[in-house]
Amino acid sequence: MALLAGCATTPTPTPIASAELLAAPDRLAGNNAKDIPRKTAQSLNFMQLQPGQTVFEIEAGGGYGTELFSRADGPGGKVIMQNPAGFMAEVKATLDKRFTGGRLANVAQNAS
Repeated sequence: MALLAGCATTPTPTPIASAELLAAPDRLAGNNAKDIPRKTAQSLNFMQLQPGQTVFEIEAGGGYGTELFSRADGPGGKVIMQNPAGFMAEVKATLDKRFTGGRLANVAQNAS
């Protein structure tokens, strides 16, 4: 049909495999122990995050998920992490560790 000749598809980037994200050797100590009870691999597979996307994470806490989203999005993507101002005293030390050395360069923090 002539109609099909005019259609074009844009290739979609392949989602990052959850196993690859979870196996990163520089994740913060203790994060791997949280993966199974939180069903992180299943959640990441469901989300099908792709390089270059923008993710907005509400009530990000200490950034456990934020770090995984950052890695999945890659340098061309962006993660906006939001925490209520009341969370910050509790999670500041963890966030400081997580952001040390520019580890999450594509993440913007927003406390409200």
